[in-house]
Amino acid sequence: MDHGLCKTHEAYGLDCDDFERLRARAGDACEICRTPAVEDPRWPCLHIDHDKHGVRGLLDSDCNTRLGRCEATGRRHEKFVLDDRQRAYLANPFWKLPESLLSAQRKADHAARKAAALAELALATSNYQPSNRPVPDEYRPLVEAALELGVRQSQIVKATPLSLAWVQKVAFACRSHG
Repeated sequence: MDHGLCKTHEAYGLDCDDFERLRARAGDACEICRTPAVEDPRWPCLHIDHDKHGVRGLLDSDCNTRLGRCEATGRRHEKFVLDDRQRAYLANPFWKLPESLLSAQRKADHAARKAAALAELALATSNYQPSNRPVPDEYRPLVEAALELGVRQSQIVKATPLSLAWVQKVAFACRSHG
């Protein structure tokens, strides 16, 4: 299935079928304000519940940002109070629907792939001494693969002798070309 968004949804544990069910549920529009996808060049934004590690739904970039601010302020700031549409959306997240729930096995498999990618990168870079030597190009695909699986930049830096600046440069290049 070619919708050009696989790296994005796979990073959050959704396969292409899950993503297509999510798009069908959204009707190719923001699930809160119903802005059609064609009117927002940054659509779709996967709305992630970072506490429960699940995809809540598809939003336009404005609703995703607004909802994120509501959550970040703990719903205390009057400018970021949830309205009825937002509350209704939050009460019915995509990851709670039976057909879209990731099985425990799929979650475990994804976590194992992330751990394996990080371990492979740590092993490959174990002999690298960064003292004023450029980072060999052979590490770039390993870092890209780990990032695409959702390994955090800080995890890569902690597990390898690679600098945060270099890992960030690779991450930026991935986003620019991906």
